[in-house]
Amino acid sequence: CLSLQGSICSEFADYKAYIPAGSTISSITSFDNYVQQSYGPGFKDLVTRSSNGGYKCSGWNGENLRYMHSVVCAYHVGLGFAYGATGSSTPCNFNVPRPFPLCASSFDAFSSSWDAIMNDHALCPAGVSVDSLNYKSLLMTAKALASADAACLAGVLEENNDCGFQTAGEAAAYCASPSNANGNACCAQFLPSPALATTNSVAMVTPPMASIEASTGHVALPSTSNPAITTQISSKITTGPSDGDVSIVPLPSTQGSVANLESPSKRRLQM
Repeated sequence: CLSLQGSICSEFADYKAYIPAGSTISSITSFDNYVQQSYGPGFKDLVTRSSNGGYKCSGWNGENLRYMHSVVCAYHVGLGFAYGATGSSTPCNFNVPRPFPLCASSFDAFSSSWDAIMNDHALCPAGVSVDSLNYKSLLMTAKALASADAACLAGVLEENNDCGFQTAGEAAAYCASPSNANGNACCAQFLPSPALATTNSVAMVTPPMASIEASTGHVALPSTSNPAITTQISSKITTGPSDGDVSIVPLPSTQGSVANLESPSKRRLQM
């Protein structure tokens, strides 16, 4: 049970992530490296490559996926509601607020943006891969613990500031569409002030894209090869542990490099 105080999942500082015995993740630093690769350059490599179980989305430039960082954090917190330390039937996140603060609507935004990318033939000419569907389903299991409260948290800080995107440029482009901006509070900062608006049109200036520095950590994404695992984990997250069972959780591994991550379809589950 790894406390998330001081992690890049800072909005979940009151919670713990479940790290099964035998995992090479043993500190906040190694956990943060894993999380960063799960939504950063390591994930982009997985999505774009056409071999070794990649999603074959060669046209994807890494943009327009919303709340990925937040959902990855939430997924590991969710496991902490289902599982505990080895030999214990008490879950890591015992006697802490439930549901956790992340909005259920953020999961919906993540899901919609994922589907828009994977179903875009220009980005993914080979069509939607089974592995991509399985991985998304795995992450979405944590929605069972999300909040529907009006004061819920949209996302971790940097995503909360940019409507769930990784950069302000993506958020500005998204908010330039009236259908996206209408009623969406996160778009307020990207819209021109009333004094600058004209009666005929609204000018929109998209700020330059922020550069993304690649991590040098050696981490890999969790296995998603078995759809049944998603159903089992979803049930666990919803109902809690039974007999201390910790055998079905897909684990990250530090084998492989950022440039050559093993596909979820190729990586075995660590038990």
